[in-house]
Amino acid sequence: MTLVEHLEQYLGEIDGGWKDPQSQNSVQVVVFYDQPFEDINTYTTLGLSDYLFVSPAETPCRQELVFTAYKNFDSQKVASFLSTFADSVILSHTPLLRGGVIGPSAPIILGSPLNSIYSAVPMIFPENFGVYRESIPKTIFPWVIPIHEEEANYVRANGWSKFECLLEDTNPELWDLRRSSTVTHAKS
Repeated sequence: MTLVEHLEQYLGEIDGGWKDPQSQNSVQVVVFYDQPFEDINTYTTLGLSDYLFVSPAETPCRQELVFTAYKNFDSQKVASFLSTFADSVILSHTPLLRGGVIGPSAPIILGSPLNSIYSAVPMIFPENFGVYRESIPKTIFPWVIPIHEEEANYVRANGWSKFECLLEDTNPELWDLRRSSTVTHAKS
């Protein structure tokens, strides 16, 4: 089974794709409409797994990034963000790990208050979606979740486990790029 076949097994056929002509790498971004739920699009990178990453625990891995957003967000802007973010992952030579936070920086997409990234297990997808075992080493699919600066600070201060509990308690629509912060709901 190829990587594309793995994606299409869980997400259906690819509905579109983009390649940044300015980028020096081979990474593309593809979209799957109405996945994992109606009115939500799932975007993944294709080609990031051509790069070998080594975790701080010295475990080699490959990665492809997963991103979700409501359909009403401009697909080209989402693809541009994900492509640029993939470039930064390549330049860092470091894989995204569960609970990792990047940012804050500028808003991920113009008009969104979200300016940081949280890396999570893609728990909204079927269990076996998150790992492609046919590559050597295996390819993992971190879910790239845009978050508010105060949420990024919360993760750094309290740890990823407590943040994920907060997400379970507040049940935010993590694919809404204009959502409010969950930290305002946090109890000290």
